Amino acid sequence: MKCLSTEWKVAYLAAVTSNDSSDTGAAPADVVGRAIRLLVLVGEHAHGGTLSVLARESGVPVSTAHRLLNTLRREGLVEFEPDGKRYKPGLRLFQLGQQAAQAYGFAGTALPVMRRVTRQTEEATLMSVLDGTRHLYVHYVDGPCRSACAASRAGTDRCTAPRWARC
Repeated sequence: MKCLSTEWKVAYLAAVTSNDSSDTGAAPADVVGRAIRLLVLVGEHAHGGTLSVLARESGVPVSTAHRLLNTLRREGLVEFEPDGKRYKPGLRLFQLGQQAAQAYGFAGTALPVMRRVTRQTEEATLMSVLDGTRHLYVHYVDGPCRSACAASRAGTDRCTAPRWARC
């Protein structure tokens, strides 16, 4: 899948600075603009960003950045890793991204590949992301055959996938 972070950043910066007559890149004056700028920066740091780095890059005071990042964390848009004291994109943000991907051509990119895999293997094809120790199934293609689930390490024989993804 093509990485759009540069294009999204350009579009975001154009939107933020379009209401500002200066091209200084200063933090937006409104709270929503500041929160969005922090959210974009969190997404740009591959291994997460620390509070001080995110505050500095956004031009937002550390105390304001902390308050806004905690609000974004509470809403699931960012996650905080206490070990490294880093903020990274949250699962809710991923879900919103998946909804955008569906609206902007996800089906045209991944579905043909998933259908080909299903046709060649005669098995359902599931696309998931790892959420800790669980999988979040984001898309599937039904296959003609159904397979049995293996027992989990806990010894249960139940699948944790949604009903449509269960064996």
